[in-house]
Amino acid sequence: MASHAVTGWNLFMGERMRTYTGSTITRTARLVKIAEEWHNLESDDKQTWNAQAKELSLSSLQEKTSSPKTRRLSGYNLYVQEQSLVLKDHIKDRDERLRHIGDMWRHLSQVEQDAWNTEAYGRPY
Repeated sequence: MASHAVTGWNLFMGERMRTYTGSTITRTARLVKIAEEWHNLESDDKQTWNAQAKELSLSSLQEKTSSPKTRRLSGYNLYVQEQSLVLKDHIKDRDERLRHIGDMWRHLSQVEQDAWNTEAYGRPY
C-alpha cells in the first residue's frame, strides 16, 4: 500500500468535512463547497495549512523510520504456532508439518476459525 504525503488541502478538507457532520448536504456538495473555500483562501492561509501538513508528514516519517511496524497475529498464525508445538515430534519435516497444519485449518468450521481469530485479535501485538 502506497503512502501519500499529507498536504495542506488534505488537512483543510478533513477539518471542514468534520464541520458538516450530521448535515443533510450530500458528500459531493460538501466537497464542492470546501474546494471553493480552499480556492478563495488567501495565499498566507494556504501556506499555514501547507506548513502544518509538512510538520505532520515529517513527524509521521520519523515515526515510520524509528520503529518497525508489527503486524497483528491472525487466528491462522496462532493456530499454526500451537499445532506446530503439538505435531513437532510426530512430523519432523517442517514443510510437511506446515502443509498438514494448513490442511487442518481448512477443515475447521467457520465457527472454529472465528474462535481462533477472536483469540488472536484479543492478544497484544
